[in-house]
Amino acid sequence: DFGLTFRQMTGEFVESTFYERLPPSELGGSCSGANLETASNGFCLIPPQSQTTDIDLIAPMLYTDIRFDLPLSGFFVGGTAKAIAYDGNEVTDLAIEGGYMFDMTVLDIGLALGYRRSSLKADDLEGLYSDATLDGFYTSLKVHF
Repeated sequence: DFGLTFRQMTGEFVESTFYERLPPSELGGSCSGANLETASNGFCLIPPQSQTTDIDLIAPMLYTDIRFDLPLSGFFVGGTAKAIAYDGNEVTDLAIEGGYMFDMTVLDIGLALGYRRSSLKADDLEGLYSDATLDGFYTSLKVHF
């Protein structure tokens, strides 16, 4: 299969930092002059910062879905790819899997093991800058009628 699909992305991305330490010499010689706390080792403590970016968009993506059944065995392998890239932004969703289908009278039931990787690389996509990846293995139950 080849085609066009749409991915709706809604939610918020939160970027947070940890406490940072700077020597007082980089802040004019004094932590108190910059309204910062002084750590026990004499460094100035810059408190954590947080920034939230809301996102609500629909991205059209090209997709392909390929599956090969191994003849007379019940085994199959396949994969799905969905992707779009434009203006330095990229959304991808890739999956590969293999499994076995039990041939039954009315329904075919099977199991599959696979690996999926989704990524979002954004360069000012509605104010979002991101380089995030989610990936991992999965198992699924298949029912074909």
